[in-house]
Amino acid sequence: MQYTRAFIADKMAHDLHWLERGILATYRYQTVEEQDTKQTKESNKVGFNGADAPFLSSLAEWLQSGRHLTEKQMYVARRKMFKYAGQLERIANTKQ
Repeated sequence: MQYTRAFIADKMAHDLHWLERGILATYRYQTVEEQDTKQTKESNKVGFNGADAPFLSSLAEWLQSGRHLTEKQMYVARRKMFKYAGQLERIANTKQ
């Protein structure tokens, strides 16, 4: 299956599992230093942008600890993650 940006955005908007996977997949593209500091240091067009990095990195760490997003976290994450659908499209289509 070839994933599209629209398909991924729609899935993240309606499916908690897809939203959580999207956060974790994007977080993996942050550098180790960016993950450690929860900031974007490099302009490499992958991972979270500077404005989103603190919040979305904290959510990724929350998810890595085995928890799921709360209703409030989910609401904010859905609004922020829409812009990363293009990155997730590239990630999904290169891993097939």
